[in-house]
Amino acid sequence: MVKPPQSTEELVENWTLVPQELERVLRKVGAGQIGFAILLKYFQMMARFPDSNTEIPETVIIYIASQLKSDPSLYSQYNCYCRRY
Repeated sequence: MVKPPQSTEELVENWTLVPQELERVLRKVGAGQIGFAILLKYFQMMARFPDSNTEIPETVIIYIASQLKSDPSLYSQYNCYCRRY
């Protein structure tokens, strides 16, 4: 599980989408947009995908959603996880 960011600086440093990432993410629609963005940034930090959506701190979900100008609650509809064994 990812630790919740301890500061705004940590949140910005680890979870900000750079322009190329944002361009790719914005090609997705609905819950796929926020889900893809979170999986992308999570993988960059942890070198793996999360086992469940509960591994993502709410502050991260809200921050990613704000970058996408999206509703954070859409993330709860995204359930595409690779580890289903």
